[in-house]
Amino acid sequence: MKIWINIFIAIFCMGIFITEKGFAIADDPPNPKYVGSYVKLLFSFDNIHQRGSYECGGVIIGSDLVLTAAHCFDDNWLNAKKRDVEVSYGKIYSKMFGRSAHLYSGKSLVRFMPSVDIAIFKVDTDMTSIGKGAEVAKLPESCSKGGPGVVYPFEGIAYQLMGDDGIILPHTIYQTTTTLIEKFSKIEAINGYELRTHITGRKGDSGSPIFSKDGILLGIFSRFSFSYEYSYFPAICYYRHRIEAIKEKLHGS
Repeated sequence: MKIWINIFIAIFCMGIFITEKGFAIADDPPNPKYVGSYVKLLFSFDNIHQRGSYECGGVIIGSDLVLTAAHCFDDNWLNAKKRDVEVSYGKIYSKMFGRSAHLYSGKSLVRFMPSVDIAIFKVDTDMTSIGKGAEVAKLPESCSKGGPGVVYPFEGIAYQLMGDDGIILPHTIYQTTTTLIEKFSKIEAINGYELRTHITGRKGDSGSPIFSKDGILLGIFSRFSFSYEYSYFPAICYYRHRIEAIKEKLHGS
């Protein structure tokens, strides 16, 4: 009994609590350290016979560039006659995500699919100018197939637009979950690499970032395991060179 008490104390002191179903519990209050880089995305499309909208998360990686999950750009959106992405970011006074930008009208989108679930797109304004309350995320050093040179497990801070109850949070509210990143592993089907945590986030959190405790962008939420036991985040360090090349390409468009 004493052993189990000590284990519980150790987990609690790390700031992480896992339910019996394996879900990491949200931080209370949310961790505000890196919210300036976090954005909420509203995708809308009009196919004449079908209209719709849905949300994803994303992260600012350039003054006018956002990184998110490639699958957020689904076929309905890609094939639409009219389409848009509204980016809610920064703040106005104390109102979080109070500013908005939209998809740039020129060359604006690069999806890494099918090789990896990452997309980068350009918006129509500088999101990080003085007073907007937004900032560019810090990217990690590039890594090889061996992954980042860290000791596992280590803590990550995941930003979310969904609550633990699976319901989308009010527009000006966000959630964070401090979770343990357990391993860096290969995605066998597509020859990619990703980071794994126990279940973190909910359906709807696609594209939302996970940071290290010192503010380095580690990955973005992509998928759950078939057993619904783990969450996976494409490892930004492995794709760092490709991301930089796309950033340069879109900045020049």
